[in-house]
Amino acid sequence: MHYKRRGGTYRAGRGPEIATIARLPKPDPDGVEEAMKGTWLAAFVLVANSWVGTTVLADQFDSLQGVWAGPWYIGMTSGLARMEIAADGSGNIAFTNLENFGEDPVALAKTSFDGKTFGFTASGTGGIAFSAAMQLAGGGKQMRGNGKYGGFGARLELGRTD
Repeated sequence: MHYKRRGGTYRAGRGPEIATIARLPKPDPDGVEEAMKGTWLAAFVLVANSWVGTTVLADQFDSLQGVWAGPWYIGMTSGLARMEIAADGSGNIAFTNLENFGEDPVALAKTSFDGKTFGFTASGTGGIAFSAAMQLAGGGKQMRGNGKYGGFGARLELGRTD
């Protein structure tokens, strides 16, 4: 049984004949150059988009700039948290009574803010990361949210102190 296909004859269940492979089209050098032009354009657009995105994010962090403080809860344990956020999204956080974290301020990492939710991660002296996502509320004067520390659920309720 034979099937006629473009570029040669195929036999049912056996694959292409050797003559078909020999007739493959040769690469077009002009087509490669056109593809490279498209790649450079895509790279330029990507870089321009990330630059604009970084500028927008920096502007969004302005609304969070300042000192925030309030209680944190993990199960039956609680304490106080104090967080400072800079205009560029960097900052630090300190916890009281949080086991294996330490009481000294620790730098915030992986900060993000989409206009409503502020997310961050901070690793204390014990090496365990505290991560949270907090909703902005109260006209921009409060942040409340949930997170994780050492596999346990955590709750933060912070308010502006400045």
